[in-house]
Amino acid sequence: MVKQQNIENFINYGYVPFSKSQCIKRILITWGMSFIVSLIGRDNHDWQIAFLCISAFISCVYILLMIRYSTKKFARFICDGVFFEYISLSLCIAAYRIIVIQVGSSWLLFIILVGLMKVCVALCCVMVYSNIVHDKYNEQANHRNSILFPLIGGISGMVAVRLFLHDATQNTIIMFLALMILLLSFITSIGSLNFLRALLVKRIETT
Repeated sequence: MVKQQNIENFINYGYVPFSKSQCIKRILITWGMSFIVSLIGRDNHDWQIAFLCISAFISCVYILLMIRYSTKKFARFICDGVFFEYISLSLCIAAYRIIVIQVGSSWLLFIILVGLMKVCVALCCVMVYSNIVHDKYNEQANHRNSILFPLIGGISGMVAVRLFLHDATQNTIIMFLALMILLLSFITSIGSLNFLRALLVKRIETT
């Protein structure tokens, strides 16, 4: 049984109050990222529509947080979770779209890359649970965030990409760029753990 104090220590670890100005900046970053990624590769029309819809939805979420929930603690974590989840997924899509220029469209590769990113987040959740149990998020603990799982996931993604490239004529610079973006995608996916914090906040409030 995990102690409630340990959970509260995790929630409060590095906590920064909700900021409306930061939300507005993130709305602008979301639209900017959507515009850039939608221009990568071929057959951009469908991607542009998809990113337009997603950006509009995220903007509505941020506006709702600013208007109705700005004084709530969980708003901070929802804001962070949505932002980092979208950024990591956008970077993953960007890497995939760059790879497609070289090897052609492959939904299997896309599913593998997104799946590896989600496995990485799941493993990070396991690590966080262990840290909560051992109370490593208290103020006295010298806790360091680990990027081991994102690095492993990123390397696994690179291996998957290489399997799809064995017969392809490659532009080394383009592929290196795609793999670096993919690795950054796995690292930023750690931020989606803020959804876990939001869930724990609501759980404590209802008990």
